[in-house]
Amino acid sequence: MRLRIDAISSLGVHLASVAMNEAGGSYILNSEKRYKFSQNREGLLEEVLNVRISPKILFLALFEEVQVEDGWKCERETKGQLRTCRGPLGSQVIWEERAQARRKVQVIVSHYQISLDLRAFQPNVQINPAMFELKRPPSFRNDAG
Repeated sequence: MRLRIDAISSLGVHLASVAMNEAGGSYILNSEKRYKFSQNREGLLEEVLNVRISPKILFLALFEEVQVEDGWKCERETKGQLRTCRGPLGSQVIWEERAQARRKVQVIVSHYQISLDLRAFQPNVQINPAMFELKRPPSFRNDAG
């Protein structure tokens, strides 16, 4: 699975980037000037979000592709769009609002809730393998992975 997430504040300030590919993953935290590459993709998101979350859950929330083999059970709206999905360990993904190019999604993992307000989200872009690799900016500290 390949995934890239760029977190941008409501004022348009770039906060962080996470990129994952077959070799591992990396992140950049702008406020702390930190960069890290690790072969442990699962732990990478925890370091950025401070919540233990599988990349597959975010992939489900963003792309609405259910991994049935992982034990997820989902309900659909009358139009066929996903409404709620529940994972085997109590995780949930709830699509609350869909209006044109905007979606609001709640991701519940353990005792944490992550709210995603997706505006102008483009699930289909031209794929370039370099999109899923982050390079360390020269002034950023390299955390060992």
